[in-house]
Amino acid sequence: MSKYKKGLVADIQKKKKFEKEQQHLKIKHHIQDDKIVIEKSNMVKFTIRTLSGIIRVVAAIMVCSLAVIGLASLVYPEPRADLLKIADNILLQLQWYLGI
Repeated sequence: MSKYKKGLVADIQKKKKFEKEQQHLKIKHHIQDDKIVIEKSNMVKFTIRTLSGIIRVVAAIMVCSLAVIGLASLVYPEPRADLLKIADNILLQLQWYLGI
């Protein structure tokens, strides 16, 4: 007799979960009728979201690594001198290209 009760409780829980999801989807899509809302996944949206997530992670890693390199160059005197030489060369080249 207990296995029937377990199945009955599981069915009631599934039904409540389904109704809660339907209520959430109706609020999300602004639907007020007594229709069943089925939200299907879209492969294009999934691909775009995945690619944008990957790009964000790569950009965050690059920004952090550049911040560490910049901090190290400011702390240690030898890389600082080299970076100052590079910055001076960049300014000279910009002036030469722009004709200033």
